[in-house]
Amino acid sequence: MRKSLLFFLSLSILNAPHVLAATEVTLEEIVVSANKIATPAAQTSTTVNLTDKEELETAQRHTLEEAVTQLPGVYSVTPGQPVSPNRIFIRGAPNRFSQIRYNDFPLRDPSSLNNDFGSFQNSLLLPPGGVERIEVLKGAQSTLYGSSAVGGVISIFPEKTWESGFHGNFRGAWGTYGAVEMGADFSYGDEKYYLRASPMYTSSEGFPDIPYQRQALALGAGARLSPADSLELDVYHTAGSQDNASSPSWDAALGKIIPQSPQDGRIDSDYTLAGLTYKRSFGDSWEARLKGSYSSGNREYIDPLYGDSAYKSDLYYTEMLHSLTPLEFLTLIAGADYEGMSAEMDNSYDSVDKFFNSGSFFAKAVLSFFEQRLNFDLGGRYNLYDHFDGAFVYNLGAAYAFDFGLRLYANTGTGYRTPSVYEMYGETYNFLGQKVHIGNTKLDPESSRSYEAGLEQKLLDDKISLGAAWFHTEIEDMITMNYTLLSPYYNVPGKTRNKGFEFSAGLAPHEKIRIHLAYLTLKAEEKTPGGWSEALSTPENRFTGTLLLYPFSGLSLAFTGRWQDKTRINVYDSFYNALEMRESGFFTLDLAAAYALDENVTFFGKVNNALDKKYTLDAYAMPGVTCSLGLKVGF
Repeated sequence: MRKSLLFFLSLSILNAPHVLAATEVTLEEIVVSANKIATPAAQTSTTVNLTDKEELETAQRHTLEEAVTQLPGVYSVTPGQPVSPNRIFIRGAPNRFSQIRYNDFPLRDPSSLNNDFGSFQNSLLLPPGGVERIEVLKGAQSTLYGSSAVGGVISIFPEKTWESGFHGNFRGAWGTYGAVEMGADFSYGDEKYYLRASPMYTSSEGFPDIPYQRQALALGAGARLSPADSLELDVYHTAGSQDNASSPSWDAALGKIIPQSPQDGRIDSDYTLAGLTYKRSFGDSWEARLKGSYSSGNREYIDPLYGDSAYKSDLYYTEMLHSLTPLEFLTLIAGADYEGMSAEMDNSYDSVDKFFNSGSFFAKAVLSFFEQRLNFDLGGRYNLYDHFDGAFVYNLGAAYAFDFGLRLYANTGTGYRTPSVYEMYGETYNFLGQKVHIGNTKLDPESSRSYEAGLEQKLLDDKISLGAAWFHTEIEDMITMNYTLLSPYYNVPGKTRNKGFEFSAGLAPHEKIRIHLAYLTLKAEEKTPGGWSEALSTPENRFTGTLLLYPFSGLSLAFTGRWQDKTRINVYDSFYNALEMRESGFFTLDLAAAYALDENVTFFGKVNNALDKKYTLDAYAMPGVTCSLGLKVGF
C-alpha cells in the first residue's frame, strides 16, 4: 500500500544558521494591504493574516491555493485536484467577493462568469523563493480596493532583490501520476538596480487520467532613479492546457454519485499581467506613487459534443496614490483609480463583445494617539460607472495596543460588486433543444456590510501569539440563476449572511520549532419569507495546523494537517435537477522535508495526503497519497 510511504525532502534550501539568525531577533510585523502603505500590524483595525517566504519554501507551497488554505478563516477548494478551477473562500465569501492582487495590481478576467480570477487560479504557480509574502485582508475592503472586495483581498508580494548580488538555481522534481516540476530562478541586485526572472513548468498524466500541463514566468525589475524616486516593472505570465472532464452527477438508477471522468476535448488558456510602478518621496511626510497595468486573458474550450467556445479579455488599470503625514498623529491616504474592461465571448450560438469603464476617488484618514497605541481609521470611496449609478462605500475602525502585548480592534465597512459582462450579457445555450439566453442587463450591483471585533495577545517575547475574531457579513441583491432551467441571472430578494468566529495560535517554543494553528466556525444563512435558513456553504467547522522543524544544520521538515466537517453541496442529475447532499468530513496530512548537502545542492520531496484518505470535494473524487522527489542546484 502507498500508505507505507514515508515523507521525503522539501523544496526549501534553508539551513540551521540562517534559521537561528532569523529567530534570535524579533522584528515589528509590517503589513501593506490594510492601508496600501507599510503599516505596523499593531496599528491596524482589521484582521490581516500572512504567510512568509520561509514557510512557503519549507512546506513546498507552490500554488496560491496551497499558500493560503492554512490561514485562519480561509478555505480553498481544488476539486479533482488540480484539473478543475479552484475556488477560495474568505470567511465563507466565494471567489467573486475576493480580490486577488500581484504587487497591488488586480488579477482579474473580465470574460469570466463573475469577473474574478477563478479560471486561472489553478495555474497561478508561485515562484519558489520569489515571493516575499502573501497577505489576506478580511472583511469588506471596497474603500481602498473597489469592486469585488466584499469578503477580502489576497495580496501577493514578489521579492525585490535590491543589493543582493547575483544568485541563481535550477530545480526539478518527479512524482506520482507522471508529475514533472521544473523551474529556475535568477536574480541580481545592487543599490541602484535589481532584476529577477523565474520560469516554471509543471505537467502530469492527471487524476483520474485527466492530463494537464502549465508553464509560468515571473519577471521583476527595479531602478532607483534618484534618492527620492524609483521605477519598478512586474510581469506575470501563465499558460496551460488540460483535457476535458465531466462534472460529478447523480445516477438515480444506481443511487449514487458518479465522480468526474475524462472526456473528449481540452481547455487551453493563457494570462499575462504587465505593470509599472513609479514612486516618489517629497520628504518625510509625503510620498506618492503612480501604478499602471495591462492584463490579457484567453480561454478556448474544445468540445466535440457541445461545440467550441472562446473567451478573451483585456483589463487596463491605473492608480494614483498619495500618503501624507501633515501632523504627527495624522496620516492621510488619498487617490483615484480607473479600470477599462473588455470581454469577448463566442460559442456556437452567440457572440458578445463589450467594454466597461469605471473610475473612483478614495481617501482614508489614520489617527494615532498615546505613542501610537490608540488608532482610528475612517475612509470612503465614490465610484463612477458607465453602466450603473454612482455609489459610495466607507469603513470605520479602531484599535488599542496595551503594554503587555494585547491588541483589541473592531471595524465596520461596506462593500460592493458590479455585475460582470457575462452576468449582464451572457451567452445563448442549447438547453434540451431550446435556445436559452442567460444575460440580464437589468441586474443591480451586489452590496455588503461587514462587522468585526477581535483581539491578539503576544506572550514571552512574541514566542506565543494568540488571536480571536468575531465576524458578521450581510450581502444584499445577491446575483444568481436557476441552474435547473438555465434561466437568466437575477438579483435574489432578501439577504444572505456569513457569521462566526476564527481562532489562531503561533508558537515558537524553541528556535528550531514553529507551529501555526487555526480554527474556523462559520454559519452561512439566507433570508427567505419564512425567516433565516441554512445556506449552501463551506464546512461549518475547520481546523488547520502546520509544524515546521529544523532538527540540525541543513535539514528542514514540514507537517501540514487539515480537518473539516460535513459540507452541504448540490449535485445534478442528467436532467439538470439539483439534489442537495451532505459531503462527509475528512482529515488529511501533508509531509515535506529538505536536506542541503552543501550551500549549492539540496535534495527535496513531498507527500500529499500521506494517510491515503479517500474523500471528495464538491463531489469530485480526490487522489490518494501522492509523492514527489527532486533536486535543486544553486550558484
